[in-house]
This record gives sequence, structure tokens and C-alpha cells, in this order.
Amino acid sequence: MSALADPSPLEAVRAGLAGGRQDPSSQAVESSFSHLLADIDFSFVISNPRMPDNPVCYASPGFYATTGYSPEEIVGRNCRVLQGRDTCRRSVVEIRDALREECPVSVCLLNYRRDGAPFWNCFALHPVRLGGTHEPVDLYIGLQADVTGLVQEGAGASLSTTAAASRAEPRRSADLQAQERGALERGRAVAGRLAAAAAARALPRRATLAAGRSLPSSLLCALGAIRESFLLTDPRLPGGPIVYASPGFLALTGHGAGDVLGRNPRLLQGREACAEARRVLREALARDPPTAATVTLLNRRADGSRWWNCLHIAPLRDAQGAVRYIVGVQVDVTARLRGQERRAGASGRGAELAEAAGVTEVDRA
Repeated sequence: MSALADPSPLEAVRAGLAGGRQDPSSQAVESSFSHLLADIDFSFVISNPRMPDNPVCYASPGFYATTGYSPEEIVGRNCRVLQGRDTCRRSVVEIRDALREECPVSVCLLNYRRDGAPFWNCFALHPVRLGGTHEPVDLYIGLQADVTGLVQEGAGASLSTTAAASRAEPRRSADLQAQERGALERGRAVAGRLAAAAAARALPRRATLAAGRSLPSSLLCALGAIRESFLLTDPRLPGGPIVYASPGFLALTGHGAGDVLGRNPRLLQGREACAEARRVLREALARDPPTAATVTLLNRRADGSRWWNCLHIAPLRDAQGAVRYIVGVQVDVTARLRGQERRAGASGRGAELAEAAGVTEVDRA
């Protein structure tokens, strides 16, 4: 690899890692990675574990040549698109465990090109921590090497025969093990280039991400599967800032992730917010340890429109029982409350008419 000449494009990477291709910033991210990594000729992808389902945010020209996919079909999607009917489940679990534990792994498994043709993929996964060794994982590098010839040679059979037996990982010959070591080395080389770029120029901490960097990517994998509207705040940081905003929350409120991360959830409150509801929340959070509470209060969306929020907050504890985060779940109850208001208004008018007519009881059934 050539020396890194200009680290500045990684500023756009940090500022724009917002996932799928439908987000305009993803094109800036892809362009920035291309600037940094275009001279690398082997097959690899870079994925963003800080977005739901860990989507690909960059794929090398070598990846497209190996798999037959186009950028429009890969960027913004999870790399499991390469898996198929005969992909070894045990190898998939190994990769999943490595993602959860944020550690490197290499496996050899049957994958499929875009046209459905199977090939044996020597796959290596490498986590990238742009902030340093002990920081959360920012990115994952996934490297692919077509080792179909080596597997066939070791099995003494054709691809169709080895594919039929692919539910077990192939025997690791010396040549195959060398390929795996080479893939891990290439992963470290790409990670080193990205880390050098990050170190050469400070990157903005407040990025347009779905989550703050204090959350481990292993937790984000689980959070990304939850569709409801919720926030995570970190009570250990000054001001209890938001460190995760679910896609459901962003859709409900109209805010972008960059608008809310690092800020207190009070940003949703307007001048009309109920003082009693705010008092209940303050007292629940001020207790040691914090306690759960449920309130209904008037909030405002990004466009200024008002909505009634049935908010439930509760502490989340780690394995030792210490409170690590506060979760806040939002439910839009505006329609329900307006319906109650209309019914109450109709009932009140009925009572007034009955009283004017001299009726002392009204059947409200």
C-alpha cells in the first residue's frame, strides 16, 4: 500500500456515516473511502456497526469484480446478501460471535455471486477503532478471497460436490490457512491506514451517526433490531446526554441523529410542557439509583408541530447491577387524547342540554 498523502477525506467519513444509500451523505462517505483506498486491488468491504443491521458503507472494486454486484446493490445492505442455501451455519455463527465480542475472525464458507454461482470464500473480519485500542469499534473490514480452487484441490472433487457438503466448513489445508492469515494481514493493513488518517487529523466527535461512540457496537447490533421509538441516555456523562436514538424515534420526531446526539432529551419539550410531568421525571432520575417513571407530556417535533408523548423511562443495568444507561420509550398518544377530548366535549354539551330541559340524570352508557 502507498503512504497516505491526505487524511482530510476521513472528516467526511466521520461526519457522514449515516448508513444506507438513500441518505445523500452515504455518497460522500463512499467517495471519501475511495479517495483513501482506491489503490487497493483486493476484495473487501467496510461496514458501519453504528447503524441498524451493520450496513456496508464502502466496497472495493475487487469486491464487485469477485461477486458481480454493483454499488447500488451493496452499499446500505448487510453483507449476508452473499449467503445462500448451502452456507455453513456454524461459520455464520462464528462471524456473529466475533461481531458481538468485537474481535477478528477468519472462516472459509460457501458464498454466492450475484448470478447465483457458488464460490468458496476465505473471509476475514477485522474491527477498526479509530479512537484507539480501548475505544469502541467504529467500523468493520470484511475481506474476501476466492479459494474455490484450493478447496476443490483439498477435497479432490468438483465445486458442485463440495457445495453439497458445505454445511460443514472445509478442511483447513496449509494453503488455506495461509490464505486466512493473509486475509487478516490485509485487514490490519486497511485498518492501519484508516487509523493513521484519524490520528493525522482530529475528527469531529459529534457525527451524524445513530449512536454516540460510548456505546459498544455489540450493543448496537441488538438495538438496531428494535423498531419502536426510544432513546438511550448516559447518566454518567454531564447533562445525561442522548447516546442512541432509534430509527423509530427519528421518524416520530423528525429529528436527524446529529440533531439529538449529545443533547438532553429536554430538547423535545416546549414551553407548554407540563410542570408536574417534568417534576416526576426529575425526581426519578435524581434518585440513587434512578427509578422508573411514566408520564404524559406535550412535546414538539423538529418542524414545531405538537404531539402528546406517553413517556416511560427506566434504568438499564450491566452484569454487575450498576446503572449504565437510561432508556426512554415514547408513544404518540395524540389521537387517543383528542378522541377523549371530543367525547368529553360531547358528554359535557349533553349534560348542559339535559339540565336546561330539567333532566337530572343522563344515561351515559
